[in-house]
Amino acid sequence: MAENLTVAKVHNFLKDDSVPIKTELYDNREKGLFIIKLANGGSWRYRFVFNGRRYRHTLGSADMKPEKARELAQQWRTKIKNEGINPLAENPSQDGRANSEN
Repeated sequence: MAENLTVAKVHNFLKDDSVPIKTELYDNREKGLFIIKLANGGSWRYRFVFNGRRYRHTLGSADMKPEKARELAQQWRTKIKNEGINPLAENPSQDGRANSEN
């Protein structure tokens, strides 16, 4: 499901006990951006494809405002599409938060 994510919508999504853990809520303003509900709250993640391979990367905790998450996702998209750079190659995750889906 994609929605125009706001601070209030994210808060309600994360606090709603009827929403199962690991449920993803996608932003309809920034392709590939979503928030995932986790047992300890949630996190903003970005899905992208680079050289035919799909990736997910954690951008930050659910405390981050949607506007900031969109800004980070746009920066990643620019590097991928305009510069042909895989941002994970520039900043490999030191804590294992980035992963390939293939």
